[in-house]
Amino acid sequence: MFNIIAIGSATKDIFINAKKLKKGKGFCFPLGGKIELENLQTFSGGGGVNTTATFSLQELKTGFCGVVGQDLVGQELIEELKEKGIDTSLLKARKGKATDLGIIFHAKNERTIILFHGASRTLEEKDIDWKKLKETDWLYIAPLWGKAANLTEKLISFAKYNRIKVSLNPSLDQLKLKNIKELINKINVLLLNDDEACFLTHVKPYREKRVFSSICSCAKLSLAQDKIAVITKGKQGAAAFDGKFLYQIPTPKVKVVDATGAGDSFGSGFVTGLIRFKNTEKALKLAMANAISNIRVFGANRGLLKKSDKIPEIKITKQTLN
Repeated sequence: MFNIIAIGSATKDIFINAKKLKKGKGFCFPLGGKIELENLQTFSGGGGVNTTATFSLQELKTGFCGVVGQDLVGQELIEELKEKGIDTSLLKARKGKATDLGIIFHAKNERTIILFHGASRTLEEKDIDWKKLKETDWLYIAPLWGKAANLTEKLISFAKYNRIKVSLNPSLDQLKLKNIKELINKINVLLLNDDEACFLTHVKPYREKRVFSSICSCAKLSLAQDKIAVITKGKQGAAAFDGKFLYQIPTPKVKVVDATGAGDSFGSGFVTGLIRFKNTEKALKLAMANAISNIRVFGANRGLLKKSDKIPEIKITKQTLN
């Protein structure tokens, strides 16, 4: 039996020190030339890997469901997940497809990310062991792209039928689904950033109470229904509404080394907090602490908190939505 299973992507991230690359409005590469790099680092990444890393470090029995390529990178990711204590029996290796890859150019406070979405986008219904998927208390649906996004309805309906709690952190492809508002009504936790919240609600520019009011109307949020919507806002912190109160948590001032995976570490930290404490405020504090710890080092899941780590006190304010 699992405490939680995450469904999402697995990538290999390559971090390149780009300080010497010519910069204008972007990084520039001379055609026909050769560029020597001073520093290059590789780490695992992807929504599925990043979130399961949090769950495992928080000592939850964790499973990963997704697709990697049947290649060396894919095998390395599978071995890393196993080393972290994550069950990979729901993870498929796709023959003829390459594992997802991310190239991150860093130059001081600037970064540019080049993404290759390969095997992860090919996840389909026949790849999932639905019998084993029943054996969990929670399902965390990380961003799914391309063809894989079409599984969203099946996954949520399956979870609801089997009384499995669902957290959804949708990609833009998922937010573009025709019935996305109907699906949101069936989940327990909705995790968005402010841009995604504006896209979903058509409230532009971002106006917090209007955004949450719009989400409430489509998600039918009420305290009795055990539903929570969370919106991250980068340096402006995060907000959450649980049907009764609107919570605000600030982002503590820290030196940001690498923001890759910050959203995943916040979302997975929040759901972990709900599982551990069954309290929105404590869940928000764990989420923010997990994200802040993660962005202090390079790599999308290298700075995550362990269950034994102390959660710093962060002041949360709350008010009614009206």
